Amino acid sequence: MRFDSRSTPRRFLTALWLAVTVALSLVAPASADALGEHILAGIQRGEKYSRASLLLLTQDLKWYEQNMNKLPGALQDQIQRLRVDLAGQVAQSSARQLGEAQAAFAATGSWNPGRDMDIVYLGKKGDEAAQTIARNYESHSASLLAEANSDPILKSYSGEIPRRLGTESLAVCTTELPNYGFEDLNKAYNQAKQALARGESKDEILATLRREIQQAMSSNMNAHFAAQANPDYYAGATGQDWFRKTYLDNPDKMRTFMQNESGNWVLKPGGIQAVPAEIVERLGFGSLGGSGVKFSKIASDYALFFSHMQAGPSDNAKYVLRVWKDMGLNAIQDLSDAEIKMLALAKAASNNPARASQILAEAGLNIGDFNNNMSKIMLSWTESQLVKDMDTLVTELGSSSAKSVDELDKLLRQAKTTMNLNELVAGLEKLKTAPKEVQTQLINRLKAKFGSTPAGIAAVNFVMRNLGLLGDSSGELTRRI
Repeated sequence: MRFDSRSTPRRFLTALWLAVTVALSLVAPASADALGEHILAGIQRGEKYSRASLLLLTQDLKWYEQNMNKLPGALQDQIQRLRVDLAGQVAQSSARQLGEAQAAFAATGSWNPGRDMDIVYLGKKGDEAAQTIARNYESHSASLLAEANSDPILKSYSGEIPRRLGTESLAVCTTELPNYGFEDLNKAYNQAKQALARGESKDEILATLRREIQQAMSSNMNAHFAAQANPDYYAGATGQDWFRKTYLDNPDKMRTFMQNESGNWVLKPGGIQAVPAEIVERLGFGSLGGSGVKFSKIASDYALFFSHMQAGPSDNAKYVLRVWKDMGLNAIQDLSDAEIKMLALAKAASNNPARASQILAEAGLNIGDFNNNMSKIMLSWTESQLVKDMDTLVTELGSSSAKSVDELDKLLRQAKTTMNLNELVAGLEKLKTAPKEVQTQLINRLKAKFGSTPAGIAAVNFVMRNLGLLGDSSGELTRRI
């Protein structure tokens, strides 16, 4: 989920969860190999080195990950402790400058040696937090890299040595968990029911409920706008819920920064439960609600499959396996034997990144063949889920309009259906990064399947009318609602 936060409309950065990926890579990666090789060779010759050499070994993380096994295990551990300690210093300084509690910053992901370091900001000052993190990495890394002046290995290097790791040296991204409004709808409905039971004016109750539905739907659109601003962010409330369950609820994938008895920064496991309750309550985490529509999440993975295709077969396979898990047992029932074997290859490649290309070659495939086959399978799954979700929503749209439905129930059900249709729009919008024929095929399938009933026509027209407007920061779609 990488994304330059400076491009995010500020008005959408509410209830923001900002993840800053600290890749520590050079502006010009080609030179990182040369410097890394120079440092590695010096260490292997037994030359003295400083913390500056150790940090600069990791500036091209891909290179470091491939070469770190040439270092003694103890030195690999020392380098990782250095990276974590630097991140902890940056988090502490940033929290202080933002006027936040130290626990407003946490770590997500594996944080394994040679891998990205994701810092999550649990606050509402998104743009400012991103800029503060980047600025502090510059200043703290500059202090550490000053040791290069007395480092024998670096002094013997003929090329240019970075003096700081600046904003261009970082992969800065935002991961937002804004309020999609589903829980707000439920809360407003329950309050209306309670007021009705107390005998209050039905006209006033309905007027209040309509206003609160309007606010919830406005929040819903703002949340979709914020997600669409980030090409690597999962679309919709379902995508948000996946991120929460996968990372923030996992004690091993979300950790807090703490100082040990030596004063060095380390990571303490615990997930969101390790964050002080007052911070969680302030952000409203865990009460944002969600949608039962899966398409937005599946479409996001399919889009990421295309946009990250250059990362190699193991990364591509990751998105295939995520969709497979989302689809459940239905995923393979319509696949041929050859396609099932292809999925087995994807799983093997994902489990063995270093051997991924070799695994494909042994099966008589190149990366192009693999990607083409995976794309066809994912398109079939994505289309199947879109039709399934749309069928549910069209049925609900038709039944919620029946005369026998209570007026409060009708308002709630129609609002939820509208917001769930927004989930489909958001998923289709994400697929603009896929080949054009993908989105065209899915839209044509909707028109053919649901274009013969009043409810189906209304749902398809809603999707077609709003498709494309999620990328429009002018707020036209919000005004329409």
